[in-house]
Amino acid sequence: MQRVEYPKESRPSEFPNWTRVAVVIVVIIAAYFSIKHQESNQTDLESRGRYIIGETKGTVTNHRSSKIAIDYTYPYNGAVYRESMYESSSSGIKTNGGKYLVIFDPTNPKNSKMLFDKEVEYTTLINYADTGWTKIPDFVILKNKSFQNR
Repeated sequence: MQRVEYPKESRPSEFPNWTRVAVVIVVIIAAYFSIKHQESNQTDLESRGRYIIGETKGTVTNHRSSKIAIDYTYPYNGAVYRESMYESSSSGIKTNGGKYLVIFDPTNPKNSKMLFDKEVEYTTLINYADTGWTKIPDFVILKNKSFQNR
């Protein structure tokens, strides 16, 4: 019996060094713009943010992160927005049905942040406009009085 030898498969060619450098540069630039975008969103919230009452809708487990994503909804101009926010722990947060203040950007309502340190105990006004407030109104009574109205 005759032995047949097949040619060794050549190893796939590696990327040239300049390609690796280009990929690293692109990743760095993308990370830079991502960070700048997050900073811009935070600045927008601080400069033109409005408050509204939102409600937690549950948690989402992300197996790639140790943080917990808490889903929440809030009304604005006849629409209901649903967002999620990562927290290191859900300790002390009512994750389903909790009422908290939300700060959002009226020019981009999806840019929002639920303020878990501002839990709403009750409101003295039942029907209020869903356009948000520039400061926390007196008819919104917060659970922890030390955080009452800025």
